[in-house]
Amino acid sequence: MLSNSKLLVTNIISWNIAGASKIMQDPSLEAYLNDFDIICLQESWKVSENPLAGFEEFQSPAARPKPKGHPKGGLSIYITTRKSFNAKIIDLKSVHMLAIIIENWRLGQISMSIIIINIYINPSMTHNQHLLDTTEKELLSLKTAFGNTPWIITGNFNLNMTNHSKRSSWEGALDQLLGIPPQESHFKDKDKFDHPLVRHLEALRLRALNGRFPKDIPVNPNHTAKKSAYTLDYTFVSTDIFKYFQDFNIEVGCESDHHSQQ
Repeated sequence: MLSNSKLLVTNIISWNIAGASKIMQDPSLEAYLNDFDIICLQESWKVSENPLAGFEEFQSPAARPKPKGHPKGGLSIYITTRKSFNAKIIDLKSVHMLAIIIENWRLGQISMSIIIINIYINPSMTHNQHLLDTTEKELLSLKTAFGNTPWIITGNFNLNMTNHSKRSSWEGALDQLLGIPPQESHFKDKDKFDHPLVRHLEALRLRALNGRFPKDIPVNPNHTAKKSAYTLDYTFVSTDIFKYFQDFNIEVGCESDHHSQQ
């Protein structure tokens, strides 16, 4: 643990911004976002044409629209220019992930490196095993390439929590990682809990956060998970990242074009 003079505060927001047309027209939005150091937006096709002042932007473009349709998807990561840093996009094969590495990020009296990964999985793809396998391979390749550099993984995973009969093994694995007890009426195949995602995340020393922090994290954290009626999203963090921070605030929001706004 760093001395008190070096303990830091950082504020992060992860937000599925699609469908938030009224919010995008609110003049107070920019002031609200300026309170954050890192902004991760999913389905950011509505905001890509209007850069946020005071931030450096990294983008994964949205899919091209069909005739008479609108773009879909899109990922954006914004880093505040109030702090000194060098950042670059990490080349990934998956279009569902946007990863950057921030190097020499000046925070108070120290300089650190950190990897930010923003994920958006379309609801139609949450049971696509090829997509899940590709995601796991990408994470392992990042671990090999960047060693013990701390990670933050956040995004909109579109894990359906209302229709348990259609839950995938990937979702069951996340429940296990979070310590949610299995219900045999929902998960008859116990082998589903022995999913590579769980093993990979544990090997990467990542912890899943969902509205709470594990008791063994020695900081004063705040993780606010705002969920819609249909989805529940997760944030994964490296345990060693917390040695840098006294206060580590993550806000997860969902403003979806498929559900009512919150």
